[in-house]
Amino acid sequence: MNKTRKQIYTQLFSEKEKVELGKVEVDLGIAQDIANLSQEAEAEFTRGENEKKGIKQLAGDAISSFKQARIKANQVVKAYEKFESSAKDLGLDIPARIKNIAEDAREVISQGEEEIKQLQNFR
Repeated sequence: MNKTRKQIYTQLFSEKEKVELGKVEVDLGIAQDIANLSQEAEAEFTRGENEKKGIKQLAGDAISSFKQARIKANQVVKAYEKFESSAKDLGLDIPARIKNIAEDAREVISQGEEEIKQLQNFR
């Protein structure tokens, strides 16, 4: 009976068994690390989705603003063209300041169209 007990103790406390138990602990630690990293990745993905929704909303708001700016700029250009026609009929020179305003309005229209095209990618 002593021999059997000795064999049992030898098997239980041999270095081989300790290494295997350590390996099991290491494997469990790695599994826990994997689970934690997976949860962190999921949380970051969810955060990214939420931020993407915010970006889409901001892009939509910016597009609306650029469209409104283009509408107003078109009104400026039309008013300038009417003013220019009247000034020519009367033989008057158009002040440089007014010409610059009309040019700026045309630039707003052009840049607004470009900005809208770029922002469409975010929607």
